[in-house]
Amino acid sequence: MSSQFGEDLVTDGLIFCVDANNKKSYLGSGTVVDDLVGTSTGTVSNATFDTAGYFDFDGSGDKISFTAPTNTPTGDEARTLSCWLQMGHATNRMMVFGYGAGSAYRTFSLEISSYGSTDKGIALMAWDVIWESTTLLTIDTWHYCTIAYAGNTVNSGTLKLYIDGQDAGLNRSYGSDNVTLNTPAENFKAGERPTGSDLDFTGYLSAVHLYNRQLTAEEVEHNFNAQRDIYGV
Repeated sequence: MSSQFGEDLVTDGLIFCVDANNKKSYLGSGTVVDDLVGTSTGTVSNATFDTAGYFDFDGSGDKISFTAPTNTPTGDEARTLSCWLQMGHATNRMMVFGYGAGSAYRTFSLEISSYGSTDKGIALMAWDVIWESTTLLTIDTWHYCTIAYAGNTVNSGTLKLYIDGQDAGLNRSYGSDNVTLNTPAENFKAGERPTGSDLDFTGYLSAVHLYNRQLTAEEVEHNFNAQRDIYGV
């Protein structure tokens, strides 16, 4: 386990890792964010950096756009996406991080969702289908949020959502069951919809981890425990 990725993170299948706590990823000033695993780079637009080790998104045009990482999971391939985030006060759905194209089943994004409800959990948004957690987030609290997908059509058997290393439940709130993803490796973005300028995120984002396989429940919990002390949880 290389320490450059943080405290003992699972590295098998890790293809993208950015971390505002790590000066190898972000120096603390400027607009460039570097991937600790490969050659992807990000450009910060409007989001502000806090020296506590996170980017502050105010819900109005703040974003970080990235070049596509090497070996990005595409099509309907397995993948795991995790983010250390703190949700701010907002009333709408908010996009945290994702990539893909703007048509049915071609986006793979982690969002904070309240589809049909005022309560907020995390969700996979794959354009024309949304799967939400039944566990809710707490405002102004750091959480480690994870989407783990096994590939081969999206359903309750292949998709898992986790909050703070624990199974967060699963509810399909929009769209059809058993859809096949067709995600291209493009439009990597934090803070708003990958293919647009809406669903702006209000809150803090510190780290993003993308794997080209589905992590096990034990591995997700391991990653949470490896870094939880940094975030005081």
